[in-house]
Amino acid sequence: DTQHWLRAAAVSALALILIAASATGAGATLQPGAPYANPHLIPAALGDTDIDAETQTGRYSLLVRQIQLRLAEIGLYGGRIGGVMSAETAEAIRTFQRFANLPVDGKPSHELLDTLTSAAGEAQHLLLRLDRAQKDQIEQARGDLEQAFGPDWAQQARAVVTGAKPDLEALRARAEGCYQAPEPACLIVEAEHAAESVEKDNLRDWALSEVIQAQARIGQADQALRVARAINDPRSVIAALSGIAVALARAGRIEEALAAAQQVPDATLRDKALRAVAEGQLAAGRPDFAEVTVSLIEAPHERLPTLVATAHAYLAHGYGDVAHGLAMEAERLADSITAELFREWALSEMASLMAAVGEGAKANIMIARIGSAKNRVQALCDIVIAELRSGREKRARQTLEIAQTTLSAISRPAERQQARACLAASHAALKEFDDALKQARGIEFGYMHSFVLARIVLAMARSHQMVEALRLIDSIQDMKLRINAYVTMSRIARENGDEDSATRLSNEATTLARGLTNPLDKAFVLADLASSQAAGGDGATGRATLGEAVDVAAKITDPWARARALSKAVSALVVINGI
Repeated sequence: DTQHWLRAAAVSALALILIAASATGAGATLQPGAPYANPHLIPAALGDTDIDAETQTGRYSLLVRQIQLRLAEIGLYGGRIGGVMSAETAEAIRTFQRFANLPVDGKPSHELLDTLTSAAGEAQHLLLRLDRAQKDQIEQARGDLEQAFGPDWAQQARAVVTGAKPDLEALRARAEGCYQAPEPACLIVEAEHAAESVEKDNLRDWALSEVIQAQARIGQADQALRVARAINDPRSVIAALSGIAVALARAGRIEEALAAAQQVPDATLRDKALRAVAEGQLAAGRPDFAEVTVSLIEAPHERLPTLVATAHAYLAHGYGDVAHGLAMEAERLADSITAELFREWALSEMASLMAAVGEGAKANIMIARIGSAKNRVQALCDIVIAELRSGREKRARQTLEIAQTTLSAISRPAERQQARACLAASHAALKEFDDALKQARGIEFGYMHSFVLARIVLAMARSHQMVEALRLIDSIQDMKLRINAYVTMSRIARENGDEDSATRLSNEATTLARGLTNPLDKAFVLADLASSQAAGGDGATGRATLGEAVDVAAKITDPWARARALSKAVSALVVINGI
């Protein structure tokens, strides 16, 4: 019935992204190679903190509540509907943005609400149904945790938030010593202490979730489990346990990630776990391992994107026959997806894959089955990239012409702008930069406009048109996207052997990061910059920049933001130490 559907769908969206298995090889045997560059990935801003200063003040509380309602209606959100941003809300927004072919930033906006309203439709008595469903979710989560950890799970480690009053002078001295010579083990202690003092349950749960992931990254899995059991909302406990597995996997600790994931007492989250494991295997250049993992995923809409990515990876390694076989399997899987939001997205995924494996006729059939003109344009743009990667530039240009013609069938302004964004990216991929900029000029200023300009700038840089890219880069209004562009251009310059330009671009990114006014954004961006600098071979500069990030984090007065900033610094320092 409806209530059961809401409960199942919403609980399935609670995980932050679970990694729940590792697999051994099957299929074609490959040698480990360079990470696969998925053509569908989009550049993300450095230091994405999921929530901005205005959202923190509650100015967007009504907007956030409406977005939470719509996300819950379509089954992507199962948290509280109170108008307060949370980790679950940001993750649900990102999930919807990916399925709806929108720039992914995890933030609330009126444009997002408009798109959600169109996707969700009108529903009577929605709030009553959701309130009832959420009560059931909480009771179900509490029962799952009791079954997994025993009836006293809620009392375990509750001292994290209700312990005796500490020696403030000793804590202050400990913090000062840590900030002067930051190391992961001491920074995570300060992050946990800050999280303990957050008053609101939902914000404390959010901060503790990030502390938990940082603890897992530095090998403190037992401590992470202790803190997870101290989270207030049992649904968030399950999400935090998933976060432990994610963090362990990202740190390359696959066996530990599997062990942590097996403690997540919700079978519906295992598909997300397996999908994340497969994505990690693809990033490591092992589509043969990923193929085995993908076969274990049950839900079609979770299995399909990873199956498609695995096929693309086989193509990149020269295994066209294997890729073709997976494409045929993916076609059967896509036919089983009936929900409107997922169905159009699935057809788009399949159209680009069919084009990549040389099944042009099938790609055309799938394009014709897509009802939304905006989604057809997006699918055609994906095919442009697939054809281009396969060396079929003429067909790529022909496909782009069809996409351009399809734009005229889109009447809603917001959808026209989304279509223009993908057209601009396609023109940039074909090095048609004047046409790309023409499309960008049809997009209103805002995040999407900056997002598109960043795509064009980076395409110019990769095409050895660095001077033109530098002329355009300051037109990117979103500062974090601009900083990200400078960092990526620095990496491109270094790959091209131009160390002087690489250094100048990196320094410009650092200068811009220091000028950010939101302390949480600033700490996040500086931490990411530090990791990037170390990865580029400049470990000393990376550590110095990380020191700046720690200094910024230490001065944040809001304990929720300070805990998150310190957790971010821990993760960055782990990366730097690993390099």
